[in-house]
Amino acid sequence: MNTAGPTGPSNSPNPGLPHATDAQLSAQLKKWTGATPAFHPVGELLDRHWAAAFAYARLCTDSGRAAGMLTTAAFTRLFGEALRQDGPSSAWRPHLLVTVGRIAVEWDADGRRELLHPALRTADDSPQQAAAGRLLPPPHRRTLSQAFQRLPQTARCVLWHAEVEAEPPVVPAGLLGLDEEDVRLELRRARERLRAEVLQVHRESAPEEECRRFLRLLDVTLRRGGTVTDPDLHRHLDRCGPCRYTADQLAQFDGALGFALAEAVLGWAARAYVTARLTSALGRGTERRRRLRPPTPRSGTGRRRAAATRRGHAPTARPRTPAPRPRASARHPRGSARPTTGAPPRVRSLDGEAVLPAWGVCRGQGSGRYG
Repeated sequence: MNTAGPTGPSNSPNPGLPHATDAQLSAQLKKWTGATPAFHPVGELLDRHWAAAFAYARLCTDSGRAAGMLTTAAFTRLFGEALRQDGPSSAWRPHLLVTVGRIAVEWDADGRRELLHPALRTADDSPQQAAAGRLLPPPHRRTLSQAFQRLPQTARCVLWHAEVEAEPPVVPAGLLGLDEEDVRLELRRARERLRAEVLQVHRESAPEEECRRFLRLLDVTLRRGGTVTDPDLHRHLDRCGPCRYTADQLAQFDGALGFALAEAVLGWAARAYVTARLTSALGRGTERRRRLRPPTPRSGTGRRRAAATRRGHAPTARPRTPAPRPRASARHPRGSARPTTGAPPRVRSLDGEAVLPAWGVCRGQGSGRYG
C-alpha cells in the first residue's frame, strides 16, 4: 500500500516524516508513559476530530459552552481508554461521536442535566431517562447498527468519512495511510461487507423460519434497485415488522446510506449532524475557491490600471492614508466573553487516572486538514 496524505504544518515533532495515521497516533498514545510531552498524537487527534465532535455535541446541549465541555469530556475519555489499551485505533470519528452521546446520557442522570438540549432532559417525575432512549438507534436502524459494529475499524472509518460525512477520498486516505485508489477499493469492499452483515444479523435474529426463507429473495430484489413484486414476499413484509425494517435498511444502500448509517450509529439528531457537516464542508470549499480566485477590477479606474499593466505601463498609484488599526480592547473588550468557536480547550487531567501535559494543544497548532 502506498502511504499518502495531505501535506502541510502539523503537530509532528518531525515535519519531514510521512503524515501519521490515526492508528499510529493511537499507538503512540498507548505507549505514552508521562516522561515526555504528548503534543504530537494528542494535538493531531484534536485537530482532526474536534470540529465534528463539537458539531454533534452542540446538537446535544443547550449552549456552545456546554458543547465545549461535552466535547472535552469525550476526548478525555478516549485518551484515557487509549492509555488503558482499549481505545479506538482507525475508526476514531464514529467512536468519538458515540462517546459524546454516552456522556450526554450520564449527564442526564446527574446534576448536569440542565446543560443538555431540552429534549434530552428527563423530567423529575419520569421513570425513564430521556437521553438514554433518544440516543439509541431507532428500531428501524438497529440491524444496520449491529452490522456496522461488526466491521473492522478500517472499513468503519472509510464508510463513515465517505458515506456519512461525504468527504473526498483524500481525507480517509490520510487518516488510514492509503492512497486514494486504495480508499475507493476499500469503500466498495466495506459497502459489500456491511450489506452482508446486515443480512447475517437479520438471519440470526429473525423471529420465524419464514423470515430466513425469504431473506435471499429480499436481498436480490433490493440489490437490483427494484420494488418487491413477488406476492408471497409482499404478504410476508406486510405482516412482519423485523423483515420490513431490514428491507428498508437494504434499500438505503441505493444512494441514501449516509443518512441511514448516521441514524444507526448516533440515533438522536443524526440527520441534523449530517446536514451540519455537509454545510460546513460546502462553506470550506467556497472559502477555499474564493482565496484562490484572482481579484477582478470592478471600477473603471481599476480596469484601466489592469489594462495598463498588461501593456507594460506601470499604473500611477495615488497615495493613501492607511486606515487606523483597531485597538485590542475594541476587538475583545476587557471582561467580555470571546465568541464560541469550538476550538479545543486547555485540559490536563484524564479522568483523574493520568496526566497529559500536552493536552492543551490549541487548534491553530494542528494541520487544519480534517475539520
